Amino acid sequence: MMRRNSGDTEIQQTKSSTPTIAVNRDASSGVVRRRAKGLGGTMAAKKKAAPKKKAGKKATGDLIISKSRVKAATKKCNVGGDFYGALDAAVRKIIAGAEERAQGNKRKTLKPVDI
Repeated sequence: MMRRNSGDTEIQQTKSSTPTIAVNRDASSGVVRRRAKGLGGTMAAKKKAAPKKKAGKKATGDLIISKSRVKAATKKCNVGGDFYGALDAAVRKIIAGAEERAQGNKRKTLKPVDI
């Protein structure tokens, strides 16, 4: 069903639950503008982007090992919850020792020899 208003506005109504659409036709420029009737003619506001996290050192509580990979690497045993923390501490010690050795050799790159 279609009815006309005064001016250059046509209002299109459908029998479905969709909102009414108003079509404005500017005779001089031929521009067609559409807006929804009954919705205030405004669009929903865009969501603001979440603030970016700063890259840097992780908190000391974060694990540098992957629990899923450790679990996948074990073939015949289950992995206890406290094992991950102990393994993480051992890996951190190895890395710290390798850093000291590399710096002692005046290098900034860790190599397998440093382990």
